[in-house]
Amino acid sequence: MRRLSVFIMYFFLLVSIFTFTGCDTVVSDPGSGKHSKPIAVVIQDDVTIINITHIVGGQSTKFTVEGDDLEDLRVWVADLQYKHQTYTKGNSPGDKDGGEVYSFEMPEGDYPEFSYIINGKNNCYLLIESEWYSVSNPSNPPVAE
Repeated sequence: MRRLSVFIMYFFLLVSIFTFTGCDTVVSDPGSGKHSKPIAVVIQDDVTIINITHIVGGQSTKFTVEGDDLEDLRVWVADLQYKHQTYTKGNSPGDKDGGEVYSFEMPEGDYPEFSYIINGKNNCYLLIESEWYSVSNPSNPPVAE
């Protein structure tokens, strides 16, 4: 009887480990074999429309992307390379004056909004669910207002 209870205990321990491991919020980076990209930055195939807010020079413009333009945006996002960063309060890239911001909202499904922050040609960041990521291959999003 003792052996059976030990077996059951180990079984439930393993099940709970695999269950919590499956709740990871990253997707595989194609070709690398690593888990590195948060799921929020991958524009899934079931997304057919994205609402964008572009802020530059204190001016805000809102527009929508869909169709072929959405596919271009999907490729652009998938090609971004980035690394998680932490900052002390008041020192994040969002605390700097100036810059440019593109905020992407996917109203379909349960996908969180993410932003692309441009603080200079080679000084770009992603902000995903309050987490900062520095972009190592910055480029402007392929969108037109």
